[in-house]
Amino acid sequence: MPEIRIYSKKQRIPKDLSIIKIDDYPGLDPVNIGPLNLYKGWRSNNLHNAWEYSKVYKEYTSNGQPTQAYWDWASKGWDSDKPAKVSKKKYMYHVWDGAKYGIIEARKRIFASIYIKSIFDTKDYAELRNAVNNCNKTVAIVASQSLDYKKSSLTEALFSPDKEFGYAFLLVMMIAKDQSLMDIP
Repeated sequence: MPEIRIYSKKQRIPKDLSIIKIDDYPGLDPVNIGPLNLYKGWRSNNLHNAWEYSKVYKEYTSNGQPTQAYWDWASKGWDSDKPAKVSKKKYMYHVWDGAKYGIIEARKRIFASIYIKSIFDTKDYAELRNAVNNCNKTVAIVASQSLDYKKSSLTEALFSPDKEFGYAFLLVMMIAKDQSLMDIP
């Protein structure tokens, strides 16, 4: 298997790498994954909205618990066909099936778990995996989000609350059979 690096669309990519663009595999984008059964009868039209509307903001709580206003807001977001705008606003926690999670547990239990199960047997994932495995030199995966590979590993991206985590990281972890995936329920 070749070495795989992730680059953002804005980064300069060395010419000696094989370039694979995630955008060429639209079925792997969380906005295109769904509809999904979430829990307790809740559904979301796509994984992106399932994730964004699992975030609980202070204004939607009373004594630290989600209020009816939260559930109204979340269900409207889950029902929307339009992808949610990603808010940079600080949220308190993620709520999922009666449990509250911080960012790391939420990445594992909500986003990564659903994502992996949703795309593992898809045509787009098989084609991406084959494209990577058929390269005989280092592969540059071009995605919307990236991190500096000289400063961080894929595992650090998954387990660091200070790092942005995009689905390209999960794809590379899956293709590389990264051991940290063993922590995904």
